[in-house]
Amino acid sequence: MTPLVALMTLTASFAAPPLPLFDAVDSIEHILLPPTDRPLKLKVRSLEALIEIEAPLSAAAVARAAETSPRAVCPRVEKKASAVILHCRSNRIVAHLQRRKNGYLLEVSEARGLPWDGEDGPPLIAFDPRALGDAKACPGSTPASGAECKLAAGDQVGAAAAFAGIVGEPEASWAALRLGDLALAAGDVRTADTRWTDVKEEPWKKLAAVRVCELSWRCLGDPGSDALYATTNLPPPLARDVLLHRARALAFAGRPAAAARLLLEAPQGAGACRAALVFCQHLSLTAMRAPGEDRTDGLALWMELPTHGGEIDADVTAAALAEEIGAPLFAANVLAAAAGRVPASALREHLLKTAELYLAGKDPIRAGVVLDFARTRAGGRAAAGPRWAALARAVRKASAASRSTDPENNGIAGAEHADELLVRARSAVQAARALTGKDTP
Repeated sequence: MTPLVALMTLTASFAAPPLPLFDAVDSIEHILLPPTDRPLKLKVRSLEALIEIEAPLSAAAVARAAETSPRAVCPRVEKKASAVILHCRSNRIVAHLQRRKNGYLLEVSEARGLPWDGEDGPPLIAFDPRALGDAKACPGSTPASGAECKLAAGDQVGAAAAFAGIVGEPEASWAALRLGDLALAAGDVRTADTRWTDVKEEPWKKLAAVRVCELSWRCLGDPGSDALYATTNLPPPLARDVLLHRARALAFAGRPAAAARLLLEAPQGAGACRAALVFCQHLSLTAMRAPGEDRTDGLALWMELPTHGGEIDADVTAAALAEEIGAPLFAANVLAAAAGRVPASALREHLLKTAELYLAGKDPIRAGVVLDFARTRAGGRAAAGPRWAALARAVRKASAASRSTDPENNGIAGAEHADELLVRARSAVQAARALTGKDTP
């Protein structure tokens, strides 16, 4: 039991019966994994309906154990060089890895509502006390403001203790909401549900209602659930919170492009993604991979995020989609900027594709730079083969006729033209989005 869970248990004074764990999940299964020379690490990517087990030097043994274990929630096993991927039947996945004397126990649950942990769990974002009416910056001038400031500083245990000591409305409802959020972050769904049910005062009651509904697909599927996510008259921090919850619910309901579009077009969308960057990165990747022309909304969101280069998969997916909609130079720049994060086994193909995109964008100088880089970095033989030969011939031919006047600054990242390429890519995305005829959800 973690300190936060213990604190939740000690400070709970429930006005309603708690939500039993078996009411929070539809199914639970256990997978026994063997002991390994190096510790296993777990990544749960619920939006992508997968679980990744990092298993350096032991991937084969872990994969065999997973394959021979009865599985219904995550039926397909994929073995990679140093990891094992479990592909699940839904995205409502909650998983935990426990180390035991004879190996590991992987517990996989299928949530009855939205999953509450993993990399795609609900963002726990601190509210700025000044935006909620406190005249003072952190540590604030009220008990709830002070507790919120502890949360902003990353002190969840201290924040829980501070919120637990608050009595009297309206801050008691603020405290109950946050105690529920902290309980959920610690994996205590029962306490979270009870705390949220205990919220009596607005605007906190509205936020609590959103959270309680998200524990049940029946509630989320109700036509009236959309009204829960209205942000009219909410202070900006609370509006961002509700907006993120709505986007997350849309994504898990199989509408990631609609979720991306919501964040792109809502007034609070940019602020919401700055506060929950990892979630927005995962959402944009999921939306870019979703079927249909709406994938361009995922690319548009990816381009609007404060930072790129979070994960190589997102960069490669963004580049492929940019190429598809007619922005090859932007696609090439994305791949070139990501070259330093590409695994060695994939670098040859990555560089080849980058150079081909530069050629497609009529920039033979950068294509030649990538070709030279590949020969130096990967070795001459690694840059051999029919496609490389065709690339070299095209570079020589195009370079001879090129009108480029600035060859010295054409580095592999192509940073000097990033703004221009971004503008072109945005224009291409907007044109592609216009073809879908989709309105704001």
